[in-house]
Amino acid sequence: MEPIGEEGALSKDGQMLRQNKRRRTRDGFQALDRWKAKVHPENWKFFNYFVEARRKATTARQFETYSRVLRALQSYPLPLSTQQEAEQLDGVGDYLSSFFGR
Repeated sequence: MEPIGEEGALSKDGQMLRQNKRRRTRDGFQALDRWKAKVHPENWKFFNYFVEARRKATTARQFETYSRVLRALQSYPLPLSTQQEAEQLDGVGDYLSSFFGR
């Protein structure tokens, strides 16, 4: 295999190898600005809360749980105001829906 140049690395066949080109923020997470654009403005406070909770997650299960809530907030086009509305979202259970009632 040849070293990586401007054109990228080549395999023995002469084909280009796929390179990982994800941009990362200083914390190691992908930028969330594009996600915020899809969230209803009244739900940003919940979105920011769960982003911070995901950043502080200590296990992979917690990280996935908070990621699931963030995706649910992205896909819901209306503002959330009650715990019952939050429970209707996929990926939001009883415990996490209690944060929406506060």
